[in-house]
Amino acid sequence: MPNAWLISGPQGIGKASLAYSFATLILKGILKGEGGDLFGDAPMGLELAADDPVASLVTNATHPDLMVVQRTVNEKTKRMREEIVVDDARRASGLFARTSSAGGWRVVIVDAADELNTNAANALLKLVEEPPEKAVVLLVAHRPGRVLVTLRSRCRHLRLGPLSADQVAKVLAAHHADTDTTPQQAAALATLAEGSPGRALRLAAVDGLTLHSDLLKILSGLPDMDIPAQHKLADRMARGGNTESFRVFGELLSGCLTRMIQTGAGYPPAMAPPGEADLAARLLPRRNLDQWVAVWENLTEALAIGQGLNLDRKQVVLNLFSTLQEAIAR
Repeated sequence: MPNAWLISGPQGIGKASLAYSFATLILKGILKGEGGDLFGDAPMGLELAADDPVASLVTNATHPDLMVVQRTVNEKTKRMREEIVVDDARRASGLFARTSSAGGWRVVIVDAADELNTNAANALLKLVEEPPEKAVVLLVAHRPGRVLVTLRSRCRHLRLGPLSADQVAKVLAAHHADTDTTPQQAAALATLAEGSPGRALRLAAVDGLTLHSDLLKILSGLPDMDIPAQHKLADRMARGGNTESFRVFGELLSGCLTRMIQTGAGYPPAMAPPGEADLAARLLPRRNLDQWVAVWENLTEALAIGQGLNLDRKQVVLNLFSTLQEAIAR
């Protein structure tokens, strides 16, 4: 059995949940990995009762034979780091260096592997290349192409695809049964989330449909844009309690450009929100594909800097619109 698994797919579709389910069943002794078969004695489902002792320990990340490697708070700045650093990755070595508490398997979950910096990835690579007995590393990756190639090549790759719009709508209905979300709104959220239940829930929490509609109205004026509408949207993002809305706005803008580029490259997305097709048809001919990719890269970098350095959100939003306008007007 491979001792390292790379579980990849769009963010919010349940990759980490699957990794925790695997870890629970391995530590429970149901998935033994003996004879080269991880699932030899596995039940039909991957869920254990919520009150199961092992499931409870894994859920709370307190099982002595489980280590979760993820981004941590920088003690100097008191802010969450933007990447997983080498000291965090080295903690996994400590788990594998000691004997299992129950004489069974030890499991490391990396969430997410595409957030490992180079030194951290190399530290994990050593564990994957020379693993001890009964040790499994489960790497979750939203963008597997960003995982160090030598680390990626030593993992069994398990790719998870997006859910259907109907499946996402069911998740929304289950989590928002007490809200006024209509079936039509649930379907629209599922499409906008591109098959990711986690993303759909985040969109629903910040009225993502209205935010997407307002964004499209502004972009539809390119190369000219409604200045008052820009400032109104930027003011909304700048309010103290709208940090999550600002993050969602960035994802919506980046996603809109991504889907437009995919369409221009001949690979239109399976799920396209209403209104974006007309926008893409009008904007794509104004620049070649390489130029649009450069615009997407500039906007993505500006968003990452704005969020990472906690810059003034209104100015970040206005600068993003200005960058788009200048790129098209050239």
